[in-house]
Amino acid sequence: MLLLTASDPSESDWRKVIPAAGKLFLVGDPKQSIYRFRRAEVSLYRQVADQLQHAGATAEHLSKSHRSVSPIQQFVNSAFELRMDPYLPLEGGREAKPGQPGVVALPVPQIYSKYGNVTKWKIEESAPKTVAGFIQWLVKSSGWKVTRRDGSDPSISENDICILFRRFTADTTRGYVHSLECRGISHVLLGSKSLHEREEVMTLCSALKCVEHPDDELNLYATLRGSLFAIEDAELFRYKENYRWINYNKIPAEQSDEATGIQEALELLAELHQKRNSRPIAATISQLLEATRAHLGFALRPGGERVVANVNRIVDLARRFETSAATSFRSFVEFLDDEAGTKEAGEAPLLEQDADGVKLMTVHKARALSSLW
Repeated sequence: MLLLTASDPSESDWRKVIPAAGKLFLVGDPKQSIYRFRRAEVSLYRQVADQLQHAGATAEHLSKSHRSVSPIQQFVNSAFELRMDPYLPLEGGREAKPGQPGVVALPVPQIYSKYGNVTKWKIEESAPKTVAGFIQWLVKSSGWKVTRRDGSDPSISENDICILFRRFTADTTRGYVHSLECRGISHVLLGSKSLHEREEVMTLCSALKCVEHPDDELNLYATLRGSLFAIEDAELFRYKENYRWINYNKIPAEQSDEATGIQEALELLAELHQKRNSRPIAATISQLLEATRAHLGFALRPGGERVVANVNRIVDLARRFETSAATSFRSFVEFLDDEAGTKEAGEAPLLEQDADGVKLMTVHKARALSSLW
């Protein structure tokens, strides 16, 4: 780029270029060196900036931001002015609302192990419950307000709140998701790679393994006991005591009335097993979901919209898999197993832009937000 703007067309070393007047305009931000994984290098920025200024370029500084209130800017300036050299202080923040803090340091109540030491694992265990409790107070009791772009200032809602993470894994988000669900707070994970860590997906994948492998007792019990059939342990125990096995390839001809629920479940699994390789994979999954009325049960859960979307994503994966590589139902089951092992599958993306609720995302992804409260 420097060579293209050189005042001397014969110059071949970009480090010696003097740009022609009015031919080059650059915008750079040394704070963006956090993107080192994209080869952002602050030393290169400084080298080019110094070179151009020595060649006569004029430097202008953009320091005014109206995105946040002034207390947040003061907090950021105090935190970073001694840690970044040179540091350009933020200016021009909006006025804070009277009686409403711009920055809150939320204390974590449980930080000590049983030996009296401050431990990281204890903080990480306690933080999700603390954050969820604070969010519930913000939405239900605080009376705090937010400023919209149109100038209105409604009370804060779940849609105005975002929880940011340095990294986005099932281990880091699981506690927050559970704590939010326990308090009835709607939420959505943006860019999550935890599809196979979700209970509804684990339930469905266990059922698909059960359909493929009749002798897999572990997944058979998990499927019968899980949310698809919801058969109680006592009922399963009595059935095994009376008939000595639970296997949909060996369904007893005569059964008592109390075993009707188990028998119907086994007959459905047997039918799915027999037809699995003679029709589309998605058709087998859809029949399982329809016969067990799974969508209704999933929709009634906390965050039901997301839960149903994740289940439907497995059906979509089956359709796409068939068009590219699938030769059998087993190959798709193994594909899901491999994907769960790598933990690379993201949750249903259709909810990411428009879903209501608290947003959970990484710091990097949050840069795309159009506004912050």
